[in-house]
Formats: sequence, C-alpha cells, structure tokens
Amino acid sequence: MRKVWNNPAERKNPAASASKLERPLMLIGFSYLAALLAAVVFGKQAAVILAIVCMALCLFTLLFRPTRLGRVFPVVFLTLAAAFFVFFVYHTRWIAPAETLAGADAEVSGTLCELPEARYGKYYYELDIDTIALADAPHVSKLRFSSKRLLPAEPYDRITCRLHFYLPAKGEGYSSRAYYASKGIPILAYLNEFTEPQYEPAGKKPLYAYALQLRQKTENALFSMLPDAQAGLLSGVLLGDKSSVPEETIDDFRRVGASHLLAVSGLHLTALLAALMVFLRKLHLPEPLCAGICMMGVVVFMAVTGFTASVLRSGIMYLIFLFAQIVNRKADSLSSLGAAVLILCLRSPYAAADVGLLLSVMATLGMILFSARLQNWMKNWVSPEKRPRVLRRVFEVLISVLSGTLASLALTLPVTILLFGEVSLVAPVSNLFLLEPSSWMLELTAVSAILYQIPFVGAVLAPVFAVPAGWLASYMMWISRTLAKIPYASVPTTYGFVLFWLAATALLAGLCLLLSGGVRMRRIAAVLSVCILAGGIGSFLLSRAGTTRIVIADTGNELCAVVSKDGEGVLIGCGGFSEKTAQTIFSEAGVRRLRGIAVLEDSYQEYQTATAMLEEDPSFLMLRQGVYLDGYTERNLRDRAEAAGCDLTDTAPLWDDKSVTFLEAGKGSAVLLHTDAADILFCGAHADLSLLSDAAACADVLVCTETVEHASRCAPAYTILSAYRDTAEAWMQSAGENSGWMTATGGEGDLVITLKEETYTIGRER
Repeated sequence: MRKVWNNPAERKNPAASASKLERPLMLIGFSYLAALLAAVVFGKQAAVILAIVCMALCLFTLLFRPTRLGRVFPVVFLTLAAAFFVFFVYHTRWIAPAETLAGADAEVSGTLCELPEARYGKYYYELDIDTIALADAPHVSKLRFSSKRLLPAEPYDRITCRLHFYLPAKGEGYSSRAYYASKGIPILAYLNEFTEPQYEPAGKKPLYAYALQLRQKTENALFSMLPDAQAGLLSGVLLGDKSSVPEETIDDFRRVGASHLLAVSGLHLTALLAALMVFLRKLHLPEPLCAGICMMGVVVFMAVTGFTASVLRSGIMYLIFLFAQIVNRKADSLSSLGAAVLILCLRSPYAAADVGLLLSVMATLGMILFSARLQNWMKNWVSPEKRPRVLRRVFEVLISVLSGTLASLALTLPVTILLFGEVSLVAPVSNLFLLEPSSWMLELTAVSAILYQIPFVGAVLAPVFAVPAGWLASYMMWISRTLAKIPYASVPTTYGFVLFWLAATALLAGLCLLLSGGVRMRRIAAVLSVCILAGGIGSFLLSRAGTTRIVIADTGNELCAVVSKDGEGVLIGCGGFSEKTAQTIFSEAGVRRLRGIAVLEDSYQEYQTATAMLEEDPSFLMLRQGVYLDGYTERNLRDRAEAAGCDLTDTAPLWDDKSVTFLEAGKGSAVLLHTDAADILFCGAHADLSLLSDAAACADVLVCTETVEHASRCAPAYTILSAYRDTAEAWMQSAGENSGWMTATGGEGDLVITLKEETYTIGRER
C-alpha cells in the first residue's frame, strides 16, 4: 500500500515519521522508570556514569538531523539522564547520610504517622522525625521502628523515645534497603525497652488522620463480625493490611500465582468504582456528577489504603479517566499510565525498588496491549455466540478472566522470574477460580464496612453482607491451599525445562508477530507451547524417578531438611519461619505423602511446626524423651501424634537400602540417614558430637547449625552448614581441618544432595 505523506518533513525524511513523538507522557514516564530501575540495580556510581552517557547521547541526537526531527531520541536520552542524575543526588543527599546512623543509640522526637503494624510478635511504627539527640546527626525525615509491646499512642501523637538504629538487609539491587528507601525510610530502629517513651497527644490533626481512623474502624468491624482467618483476608484485600493474613495463606496465593489479589491495586479499585457507578446511575444522576463523586471516592480509597504505590498508580489513572468524562473528552490508557508512572517516579527516586509498583505497572501495560486482542482471538476460537444461552455467559466470563490473566502474565512474568526466581504453572487455573469471587468478596466487604459506620442500624445490616464475604474468603483460601498442594504448582526458574519453555514460548510469540500470523498460526503456537511444557515436566519427572533428594532449606540459622523419593518424603528438623517452609519444599520436590518427622531441637518453634505437620498423616515421629517446655506444647505434640496413629520410634526403614536413626546428643539431637551411597548425619542445635557412636561420627556428610558442639569429633568428606552468611563464615574459619569441604546455605538458596545408586552429588537448588 502506498504511503500518503501528510507533512512535508515526512515526505523529505521518512525517518522523521518513523520516530515521531507520539504519546509523550507514556514515553517519558516509562523512560524515567527504566532509568530508575537500572539505577536501583547497579547503584549510585553507575547512575553517575549512565547520566553522563545519556546526556552525551541526547546532545548527539540533537545535532544529528534525522533523530532531531523525530524528537523521540533526544527526549528519551534527556529523560534517562535526568532520572539517573536525580537518583544520584537523592541517594547522596538523603540516603547515604542517614545510613551513617547505623549502630548508634539516640533519643528521638517525632510524630507517629501511621497505624502500628503487628507482625512477627512485634509492633512496627512509622515516625516523622523532628529531632535526633546526637552530635552531627544527619537529617532524617522518616524512619520505621519496632517495639515488643503496643504503645499507648494514636496516629499523629508526638513521642520521644530512645532508639537503636540499624540498616535493612543488603545494600544494592533489590533488597530490603532499597524497598524501604522507596517508602522514604532510609534506616530502621528498635525501641529501647528499658526507657519509657514520653507521649504528647496530637493537637490539630491532618485529614489523613481521619482516613486512618476509618481504616481502624473498618478493621475492627470485620474482626468483630467474622472469624480471624476470614477477617484477616478481607482486611488484606480491602485495605491492603496483610499483617493479619496468615503466612501460609500469603504463601499459598504466591505459589498459585494469585498474590496480586492480596495487594490493593487497580483490580480492586475497578471493582469498587464499577459498583459505585452502577449505584449512582440507578439514581439517574448526570454523568459528570457521577464522575465527580467517583473521583472523590478514588481519593478516599487511596487515603484509607495508605497511599501505597500500586494504589496511587491506579488512582491517578482513574482520576484522569473520570476528569476526561467530566470535560467530555476521552482519556488514552497508555498516556494515563505513563503520567501515573512519571508522577510516582518524581515522588520517589527509589520508586523502581517497589516490586509491587513494578508488577502493577507491567500488569496494567499487559492488559492494555494484549487483553482485547486475546479476548477477540479466544472468542473466534471458542465462538461462544454459537453455544446454548445457558453456556454463553459462562464462556464469556471464562474468556474475559483468562484473557486478562494471560495478558497481565505476559509482562509480569519476566519481573517475577528475575526477582523471585520461580514460575507458577497453575496461575491461569487459579485465576479462573479466584478472580471473579475476589471481586464479589471485595464489593460485599466494602458495602458491609460502609453500613457498619451507620449509627444504630449498622451493626445489624453490616453482617448481612459481611457473612457472605467471609464465605467467599474461606472459599478462596481453600482453592489456593488445594492448588498449592499440587506437585510442581510453582517451580524455580533454575529448572532447565522451565527456562527452555519460556524461551520457546517467547520465540513462538515473536514468530507470530514477525510473520503476522493469523488465527491458525496462533493456535498452533499455543498448542506447541503447552506441548513443550508438558514434555518438559514429563522428562523432568522421569529424570528424578528412583532418585533420592535431600533438600537443606535456606532458613537462616535453623535446620530444616526434606528427604524425598518417588513422591514420599521425610522431614528432618522443623526449623524455619513456619510449617510452610517444609510444605513449600514438599511441593517443589513433588512430595505427595509425608513418611515421617524427626524433631532435632527442643524448642517451641520446632514442636509447634511438627504439630502442624501432623495434619499430613506421617507414619512415624522421632523426638527426645522427657522434654519439658511449658507442660502443654510437648504434651500436645505427643497426644496429637498418638491420636493420628503416628508411631514414636528411634529407628525407621525407608526406601530400599535407606533408614533413619534418631540419636540423643547431650542437649541436642541428631539423625543418621544410612544409604548405600553415603551416610549423612543431621545435627540439631547444641548437639554434642562427642557423645555419638563411632558409626555416627564416621558419616560421609555432616549437616548442622553453628551451635553444634565438638564438631571435630567427626571427619566428614563434606560439611553443610545451615546458617546466615556472616555466621557461616565465622564458623568455617574456626572449624578444624577434619570438617572436609565446607559450604553453607548462607542466604543464597537451598542446598541439595542427590543420591543415585552408589554415588551422590551436592549442589544448590536456586
């Protein structure tokens, strides 16, 4: 087809047309975000170099006529240079000086600016700082501190207390330090519990304080009407407060690829605004008035949810969309997204360190670019209009949900792979079962929360909507739990077949776009992608058939190991943050049946985790006799084991030539795994190896924590330490020559021992 030139400059120079500046807000916004992303990953020194390079490229493109006419390249390089420069200045001026406070103790005065967050047995507060009583103290505007007890203070009360400053984990790249910097928090602290803080009630409070009060009332209302598990999930979905959501539920949603349902974002705002708009139109109000009321609703929702980055992104886009309706204009989705991204990046030079924002932006971009096309393609393939009327609506809903899920996954998948190192293979299925119910649950929860605020009648009317919302919450938790138990529901991207499938799918998609393939080619590409995935899983399972694998989980200074073969597993040590540590390993290893449990440490955590794991119906339980913790915890474990028909034993046969033997070693315990390939000794905290038999001391591999005593008693070929990196390095330096080749989990991923016939190998899982 012949090109018709509408502009004389285009006729003379086609390159100007090709690089014409369209959607400038989108171009500038995403360029700025990309620069901040690179700066976060590579650090402030690289940001300076990149700023100079981009500025030079900007000047070059301005001097070069073809690129100057289009204006795209100069604008992009200027935006990149500005972003890199702003990041460097912000880090140098605000972040780096604040980090010098690490390790110091000082009296701090300031204003509490958020509701406390209860997590890990502590309460976390955000403090707007006025003064730090320390010589030459740098300026710090905000910090987050923890307390072991709930403080008798409300938001915007003034507090004077003594704090100990420390840095979040790690420094460069995607780390806790970068994440808190994106929130404007350069340093953390904890309260000195030996000095009593001084409080001063707030005088005049800002409007945001009333949003916090509404948030608190809503949370209290939900917990007063519903069981804790249901109320916690509803609070997390409606308000973004995941502190009351059980850790196992969060992990289940992550494994099935539905964690976005727990993060307040555009999905939630869309559902609420749609319901509000329908209600306002039923009142026959003018469209501009409906849009204005919805704009106020958006602002209130952003305030109640704490102005998180993902909510701000969706809120800004909706404010632009609604304002366009008022002035009788049409908002462009890509330009609105670019404007929202630019505003958030200007608000915080560390915005790209917020993983939630990145996922929200990429999911929205994927929806805008691909959702409608995928929906049309699926409709052409399935042809729902030809189905019976009863099935037509079902097909339309399924197509809408599946197309939206795949569109968002298309661009969030690379971010998930790079940052989390895993892929959920059941994500499309889980979203089919969870997406629509989550919208219904959100709307019912919002209505019940609003009704509860009405005096006298609210307490009666609100449960009418809250109870069905609670039922939906239970349904969603059950679905996520069921799907998360499926073997290989979520797999690390270090598995070769996962990377091959991703690369092949990207290649097939690229060929479809390059060759402008029609419906038939896209169908073939989709079928090939599914076949490659199925073949990869099949070959992966075949390669592991008959192989015994021992996964030593990366759980800090605790020990948690899973021995598995052909779908059966044994849990040795119950260290880690919860029973989900072991259950996650079970799923990744394809374990369908728990054969037994061995408790290595006489602690509340190990006993509570072992008690929870009894729900998997193990055949045997190994633990020390005569242990006293509090009179209830240890008795509860034994009673539950007896009720479940679980044998208390010191020796148990496993598969073929393998067996496990429980050994008492002073204040600690040990387990000896005997195989034809190797003998492996697992030692719990404070295990005294000098008390073990010669057979146990001659094990080929020693797996232990840093608190093991008399490690020189053993002379293994390999020693594996389950500990943080700094702890492991100190222990290895003090270990004797008898420890053999040494390695540690060290925060770098799980370690795996693979046993096959009479050989064994040791490697890292991810």
